[in-house]
Amino acid sequence: MNSIPDAGQVVAAPNAGQRALIRSLGEAIARSDPDATGYLAAPNDEPFPLPSALRQVLVIAAQMLARGGAVSVLPADRMLTSQQAADFLNVSRTHLVRLLDEGKIPFERVGRHRRVALADVVTFGAARRRERRQHLHNLIELSKQYGLYDQDEEAMQHLARLRDVDRSSFE
Repeated sequence: MNSIPDAGQVVAAPNAGQRALIRSLGEAIARSDPDATGYLAAPNDEPFPLPSALRQVLVIAAQMLARGGAVSVLPADRMLTSQQAADFLNVSRTHLVRLLDEGKIPFERVGRHRRVALADVVTFGAARRRERRQHLHNLIELSKQYGLYDQDEEAMQHLARLRDVDRSSFE
């Protein structure tokens, strides 16, 4: 008898052959009309309607797996410890606690411990990525404005020499 995995269980990254199949399946689902009812074949080949929410999950999971990544599906209302939230954002726990105390991410206290909703961590992470992209865009625009974006050959050679000097100081 097959068991249904617990929410939060990680589905390991597939091998190369599986990735190609998953990519094809994900692209086929993504190309289909989102308003049309899709169907999955049950083990007895009986067509089973595919709800749109599950369709979205399948497309996202297929994209991640096709790139060779592992996938985990978690409920949005899941509460994380401060360490789990820090790991998710790839920051130290100390930095996360500072963000919580500054009010940048909502949290609840359970006794002395902080708990953070996964949805709030995801929202903060997405906003941080958008902000970083905007800063990078601004830097590129400033570089173009001051003629620093397109480097000439002499400047590139000078930068290469500086990198070589910098590397040799650590050897």
